Amino acid sequence: MSKFIILFMGPPRTATRSLWSILPQHPEIARTITKEPLSYFSSTNRILIDPKSYLDEFKINSRTKVLLDTTPFPYHTTLDLVKSVIEANDLEAKILYPVRKPCDRLYSSLKMLFVVKKRNFDRLKHITYPAFVKDEPLDFIPDKFLENIGWWLDTEILKDAIEVTDEILVFRFDKFDFDKIFEFVRLKPIRIENFMQINKLNEWHNLILPKMKVDAFFENNTQTRNDFDKIFLSQLQTIRKVYEIDLDDWISEIEGNLSNT
Repeated sequence: MSKFIILFMGPPRTATRSLWSILPQHPEIARTITKEPLSYFSSTNRILIDPKSYLDEFKINSRTKVLLDTTPFPYHTTLDLVKSVIEANDLEAKILYPVRKPCDRLYSSLKMLFVVKKRNFDRLKHITYPAFVKDEPLDFIPDKFLENIGWWLDTEILKDAIEVTDEILVFRFDKFDFDKIFEFVRLKPIRIENFMQINKLNEWHNLILPKMKVDAFFENNTQTRNDFDKIFLSQLQTIRKVYEIDLDDWISEIEGNLSNT
């Protein structure tokens, strides 16, 4: 068997579903049949018992060179499970790591939670927004988010990612470069058609009142945005230094926004 590259995904709410949907346009990339086979949202008993069964999660053909698993960090059940499937299947592990502003990521999460809560309250047990879950005023959410922000901050999640591999491609959430992604996994670039956010949770857009509440909250809380941006600015400076990537334009943008408020 050829040695596959397994391409994992970085933090949640950074276009993991879109990349899972789009990247397999490349004929040498095979994605998982289900989006998050190593997530604690999924049943991993079979993989825990036999890590070699992990390859059954993919539609592998004769052209496959790269396996795409968009289970985001830190949604993995355990890092030990990730390491076991890599070792059992002799995989070369790499990680895509989009960096997204925490405030925007929280906004995306809140919209999703309206849908999740509507469907199945039990799935909210892991969420660190108890004020939101209990229907208390929305104003409490940023405090709860900041209390637990280590769970979401990119530099914190990077620590887990580095335990799996030091081969990490870091880039801005709003600036995807597919040629760099293909180069990263040693594939010939192809033209990507119709890159857009593909998300099966689009039903949240039909929840007009909750969406209006979330929109109003974020439009009217400049201080909260600034709190997030100050922390994120420090993150970006650390990531730029450690991974030697060009984030100067984003850093300047955030510094400018903070100086104008």
